[in-house]
Amino acid sequence: KKALVIKGGEFFEAFSVKVLTEYFKYKNNKIVTSSVTGGSQDNGIDGIIELTDDLKKQTKILIQSKVRTKFVTLKEVREFYGAFKSEKGDVGIFITNVTFHKEALKFSKNLNDLVLVDDEILLNICNITNVGIKPFNDTYILDEDIFVNENFQK
Repeated sequence: KKALVIKGGEFFEAFSVKVLTEYFKYKNNKIVTSSVTGGSQDNGIDGIIELTDDLKKQTKILIQSKVRTKFVTLKEVREFYGAFKSEKGDVGIFITNVTFHKEALKFSKNLNDLVLVDDEILLNICNITNVGIKPFNDTYILDEDIFVNENFQK
């Protein structure tokens, strides 16, 4: 988690899109497009993944990425949900390297089109996809190609 904070927001946006793209591939979805849209003119959307499943149903996933040292607030989640709805996505994923405030979790609980990915879920996805970490003996270590050598493909 410290490495993500050190690398900063722009890196985390690209990292989030990459790890989620690999996760959807792992789940047997075909990726149609995968891109980072972050920046000052991104309208609250940091990434877009369009995919098709086994039944050829296309889904547009809009992503918000926040690298923090404290929890993500209800206000941030609400703002993303509004941006996601106005951009007409099918699923919104808010991904972070920390946890979500309990009010943010309560807000999202009954929303089937909003997914909150906290630090624990992110680590689990990294373990599944081997993005950002790699196996070493009986544990995992940071993938230096991504975090140190900056050979990260957006």
